[in-house]
Formats: sequence, structure tokens, C-alpha cells
Amino acid sequence: MFDAVAIIVLAVAFVRSARARFGWGMAASASAVAIIVGTAVSALGAGAGKGNIAVPLGVFFVGPGAILHERSGALAFFAAPIAVASSLVLLTAVPSAIAGRRRDELHPDTEMARALAGVSTAFVGALTFGALRLIVAVMFAIMANDIP
Repeated sequence: MFDAVAIIVLAVAFVRSARARFGWGMAASASAVAIIVGTAVSALGAGAGKGNIAVPLGVFFVGPGAILHERSGALAFFAAPIAVASSLVLLTAVPSAIAGRRRDELHPDTEMARALAGVSTAFVGALTFGALRLIVAVMFAIMANDIP
């Protein structure tokens, strides 16, 4: 559920970036969606949704990517929820900051300034989901005693 809403917010950010011809935003939102989907596929492929009632509920409400699971090789990144969440925070914070700076350089009444304001706002929404995902990942890691 959480991942689905995050993907919707990232889709809005992608559309607003495309309308503003903001390449950073399009690349960052597409990359963030790919990371969320890759993490979900990795977690479900590793059987992360199995267990007592708390695990399937966590997978449903938070998303399969927040559940700790084992992976090796090229998929090891997807098995580290804190690293995934941190990368999502960076992928959404940087385009928001860049769009905000470009908007500040323009006159506020121009069409491009309004478009960049929409891009920045959409990425702030996506950043909020990334930050919440990071908090949840840290909490799950603490509960699992996975933080040294």
C-alpha cells in the first residue's frame, strides 16, 4: 500500500518534470520507481512475505521492500532496506532542490517558474515517502537487532 502510493507520487513527479522539460526530475523519478519495484520483486522472490500474521500485514501496509530478507550478488542492494530508503531520499531531494533553485532564478509569474514549482512540490511529496520509508527501515532493523 505504502509503496503503491509512493509510486503514484513519483509518477506525478515524472509527469510534472516532463511538462517542465526537467530531465533531472524524469530520470530521478524513473530511477526511484525502478528501485521500489526491484526491491519488492527481490523481497517477494526471497519469500519475505511469509511468517506469522505480523509479517504479511507489514508487507501489505508498508510494502515488501521494508521487510528484511537475504539476497546475494547483484540483488544484495535490494535486501538492505536502509540503503534503499537512503537512496530514495537522495533521488527525491536532489531534483527538488535543483528545481527550487532554478525556480528562484526566474520571475515568479512566468510559466516556467510555475512548472518548476510544481516539480519541486511533487518531489517534496516523494521525499516525504522516502523519509518515512527510511524511518520504518531503521525501526525494523532495530527490532530485528540488525544494527551493530
